[in-house]
Amino acid sequence: MILRAFVVISCLTLAPLGNALAQGEDQTVYNVILKNRIEARGDQITLGDVFENAGSASDVVIASAPEPGQSLSLDPIYVKNQARHNNLFWSNPTDLLRITVERPSRTISANDITTLISESLYMETGDVYEVSLSNRTLTLHAPLDSSASASLSDLSHDPYSGLLRATLTAYPGGPEVQVSGRAFATTQVPVLQRSLSRGDIISAGDIDWVSMRVDRLPSNAIRTAEALIGRQAQRVLREGAPLREFDIAAPTAIKRGETIPIMYQAGALVLIAQARALQDGVAGERIRFVNLQSNRTIEALVTGPGRAEVGPSTYAQGRTL
Repeated sequence: MILRAFVVISCLTLAPLGNALAQGEDQTVYNVILKNRIEARGDQITLGDVFENAGSASDVVIASAPEPGQSLSLDPIYVKNQARHNNLFWSNPTDLLRITVERPSRTISANDITTLISESLYMETGDVYEVSLSNRTLTLHAPLDSSASASLSDLSHDPYSGLLRATLTAYPGGPEVQVSGRAFATTQVPVLQRSLSRGDIISAGDIDWVSMRVDRLPSNAIRTAEALIGRQAQRVLREGAPLREFDIAAPTAIKRGETIPIMYQAGALVLIAQARALQDGVAGERIRFVNLQSNRTIEALVTGPGRAEVGPSTYAQGRTL
């Protein structure tokens, strides 16, 4: 009885092998070579991804591919059996313990993400924003064959604290990724291209423009080039720094101690007297002079470099030439 059972089991065991050998007589088995670098170009791993010269079996799927930018390991025995079932022979000559499959991707960097967020905020508010992510090294991956760009949804932003949160999808149908960070509105402000000394006059060629966060600008910061051109530095001004209203002034037209002719005109009557300035003065400002003929102190209106005049308004204050 024991011998009979052994014969039956042996026959049952050998029968499939005999059938396989019989079938092998009618089928050609091809030797294949494992690729040095195995990459899955789509959502599935095929024999053509794994082996060189897989021939007609190249499109046979053997596993699901990893996510874009990721990798996974396959059991060499499993791969060998899959090849054999499709008339391919691989002997695993180097006795590999695992087969690594990578999936190349199109990367979306943290800089790409901040650009996407700033563009979305600009479309919503009309302001340009400086955006920084909590994870500054964040990189997302999309399939190589995906043409659509990353998309943004559920963007929330607090303009006071700058805090932002958003949901990002690297490609259509891809997993949603939560991102956070801060975003602050910026503006273009005029700055100096070179440092200036006290008394220097600012020209159009001295001005450059930089983008700065609005929340970091002083309340009295100068924001137009027109407010700078032709003005005089009141102290040493550093290049690249925002300028404030008290950093500049109208240029000095008359310097203290300078002797100039002062003109009085009333109708056809014109009188001119030499006077010495007791203080610096800018155009449009009234300053004190000493009339060198009468030795009296008078007040005159500075009308330009080296020019001043007096008139009826000066007499009304009890001062004469």
